[in-house]
Amino acid sequence: MKERSTRLLAALALLGVGLACHDVSDPTDPGIRPLTPVLRPLEALPEASVSLPAVSDAQVPLPTYTDPILAEVTISGLTSMTSHDSSYYVHYAGPIDGAGIHNSSGNAQCSMSAQISYPIPGRVGLGGSGAGVCTNPPQQRPTWTGTMILQGAGVALRGPGVLEPTYQCGASECHTYSGQQTVVVRPLAVAINTLTPGSQSAGPKTIMVPQPGIWTLFRASSTPDTINGYEVPVKAISWNWVPDLPPARSTVPCTNAQKLCSAYIIEPGRMELTAQVNGVEQVDVVTVVSDRVVLQPAKMQMPPSIRTVARIAPSKQAITVSVVGAAGEIRLNRDVLLGLASTDNTAGHMHGADGKPAGDLDSLQVNTGSSGVTTVTFTAPDPSGPVDVLASSTGASSAKVTIDVGILGLVALGTGTNYDLTGDKPKHPSNHWATSSHIASLMNLANRYYGQFGSKLTFNDTSLPLGGLYDVGSAPWATPHKGHREGLQTDVRTNGLTGPQMVFLRRNWRSITGIAVYDETATSEPHYHLPTAN
Repeated sequence: MKERSTRLLAALALLGVGLACHDVSDPTDPGIRPLTPVLRPLEALPEASVSLPAVSDAQVPLPTYTDPILAEVTISGLTSMTSHDSSYYVHYAGPIDGAGIHNSSGNAQCSMSAQISYPIPGRVGLGGSGAGVCTNPPQQRPTWTGTMILQGAGVALRGPGVLEPTYQCGASECHTYSGQQTVVVRPLAVAINTLTPGSQSAGPKTIMVPQPGIWTLFRASSTPDTINGYEVPVKAISWNWVPDLPPARSTVPCTNAQKLCSAYIIEPGRMELTAQVNGVEQVDVVTVVSDRVVLQPAKMQMPPSIRTVARIAPSKQAITVSVVGAAGEIRLNRDVLLGLASTDNTAGHMHGADGKPAGDLDSLQVNTGSSGVTTVTFTAPDPSGPVDVLASSTGASSAKVTIDVGILGLVALGTGTNYDLTGDKPKHPSNHWATSSHIASLMNLANRYYGQFGSKLTFNDTSLPLGGLYDVGSAPWATPHKGHREGLQTDVRTNGLTGPQMVFLRRNWRSITGIAVYDETATSEPHYHLPTAN
């Protein structure tokens, strides 16, 4: 089993897929060549924060950016202004936000506004710095935020105070100011992205070797490429072609440091781009392959397996495996690694990342042989939910197909006037799914019972939305519930029921379905198990 787990995770490592698996892969497994580079954490240029005092025409230096930078600029905090009793142009006492206070007389401006200034985009007052944007009395919004392209040497600056002759106030100053505001310049973190317009994709960051005579275009970009209407600055530093089998043959790589790179490629390898994305140097790789792995399941949807002490019913199907060239030609005698991956928190199982079973393959490494085509057998897991089948082969693009495992056609048992529902838990928040005929039988029983005794039944567990293993208790993926997998069984609580009431339930369920109840009243949670199929 350890060897199978190692092979499984090695296949996943080759595919470059992050999966909810708990084994440790073996990076020394022969033949493993990662198709994508190891990614570093996404970084941004350092954030800068300065205090801008409430002093007329004050200036505080901000960072200098040689190349254009897309940044979020924030001015936060409130300053304070006090006017002399005899002031005429503006008379105000109280807080002022970054837009300043509108002076409609004299110099008609936004006085004491907080602004930034760069050669690009110029002088900007967040929230507006012109008459008609600031107000009198001023607004008191504690924060102004904007996104903009910055370049050059920057400063945070304070607009002029209210220009009012001091003689009108009979004092040295008509207006006094205090406090400060914080100006923050935060360059945004953006990931590099190499685009290959017009190329035949063979998977994420992977393209096929083009046909003879066709040039391949690569473009340095980012993800996202625009933010709030601004194009993210991307500056290509170098393009580097690395063939799978050095030295390069007749491949003609790019030699310039432009955002567009046109290369003539005739062999497998990878194009490495080094670029400055919003001021941060990053590396991206596009892999070029001549072949691709092809997986062809017999069915894209299948029921889950049922494997309990009482019943063994594995759900299986064949998956065809091959490796083909760019024109679809089948490659012979190719080794292929395979693996499986489940998706946590699907099909009603809200467990978190606790290793949801993904099923089994009868082989995790195959050779396509002299025909170029082979098959593996996939056995579905007991829990329902999507399962990814993964395959990789050296020198070829990897493959992934998703098989939906579950029981289709189940419907939810909603609330009713003659019965209550219980049993839903955080790990299984929706637990009353069944076939339409089973629901009809439950409602019939509840109506009969209410008509006889004037009280409601309480229905506990039925099935999860897509059926399959319904694991209750503290141990995940265990089988205290042997049934409840196909929407054909429901538990009804018997706590507090009288003898005649319990007899009524047994007789009427057989009358409705022709099947006897399973008596589980001797358990820690007394109940009858109501099946509509044995």
